[in-house]
Amino acid sequence: PMPAASLPVVLLLGWTGAKDRNLAVYKRKIYDGRGYEAIPFNDHNKTPFYKSLRGRNLEEHAKAALEAIKTHEPVALHVFSNGGGFLFTEMVRLARENSEYRDSMSRVQHQIVDSSPGYINDFLAGWWFLYEIFRSRPARSALYLFTPALAFVWALNYVVRLQFIGRYNSSERYFARWVESMQVSGLKKFMFIYSDEDKLISSKAVEDLAGRLEENRAQVTRRKMPGSAHVAHLIKHTVPYREAVLKFLAS
Repeated sequence: PMPAASLPVVLLLGWTGAKDRNLAVYKRKIYDGRGYEAIPFNDHNKTPFYKSLRGRNLEEHAKAALEAIKTHEPVALHVFSNGGGFLFTEMVRLARENSEYRDSMSRVQHQIVDSSPGYINDFLAGWWFLYEIFRSRPARSALYLFTPALAFVWALNYVVRLQFIGRYNSSERYFARWVESMQVSGLKKFMFIYSDEDKLISSKAVEDLAGRLEENRAQVTRRKMPGSAHVAHLIKHTVPYREAVLKFLAS
């Protein structure tokens, strides 16, 4: 085993809607008692989800995440879903534009990506996201009722934003940020944990980004988990998940 001094400190970037207790499960089942310091970071879930991942709110959360790792080295990021992914890409932007944060990102050597990234303008993924957010029966009934209207609005948005032109494509910009992280931080080791059964994040989207990173000479590990739902891979496959993560971090 690696000596404790050389083990990375792991920052857990929670998915949208995650609770502190959710991230505590990953900390306990993977990292505790194995020489790792794991830091759950869930600040972006302490504000309403429609505010937490946009504009100044997102920037402040990203600054806080960079502050959390600036005194540690080496560092690994354990990123969950698009909520954690948006936060990560904002960290990359800040590091690129602000020398104050560049050193923090340069400390990151590994990235574990669970249930991310997904295509930003995928209607079905967005619908399932709302379905998970709205837990009550009346709210879900309303979602079913308004699905045709949501589909119409989404279709208009798709045309207006000119999705067929790369620079107007939100997904393209989002994926490009991940590739850009390699130039900003020197990060070259990625592991993707995903599933064909994930209704929010398609395996095709994950494999698309993994392929782009490989084209840019990153070291990419893929772990496709059979039969597990969105951000539920650890729950269904606890031992294989933990073993895969620890093996990757030791590489």
